[in-house]
Amino acid sequence: MTIDWDSADPTRSSVTARIATASLATGANHRDERLRSAEFFDVDKFPTATFTTETIKKLEGEEPDSYAVTGTMRLHGVSGKLEFPATITVEP
Repeated sequence: MTIDWDSADPTRSSVTARIATASLATGANHRDERLRSAEFFDVDKFPTATFTTETIKKLEGEEPDSYAVTGTMRLHGVSGKLEFPATITVEP
C-alpha cells in the first residue's frame, strides 16, 4: 500500500492499495479454493487487485474525521468505480 498523506488537508491525500488475490481467506478452505479458481477470481491469471483513490471528500455534519473515498478498483481484469465511507485516525 502506498499512502501520500497531507496532514494539513487530508482531502489532498491519496492511497494505492495492491491486494494479492490468493490471500483471500473467508475461514472456509473449500470456499476459498473455489473463489480463487478460474470460476471466480482466477488468481493464477489475475494475481493482484488494485484500488487507487480519485477523491477524498470531507463528510459535512459527520464526525470530525469522516470522509467519502472514491476511486477505481481493478479486479479480474475489470475496472470500476468504488465509493465508501472512511474515518481517518492519525496515531503518533
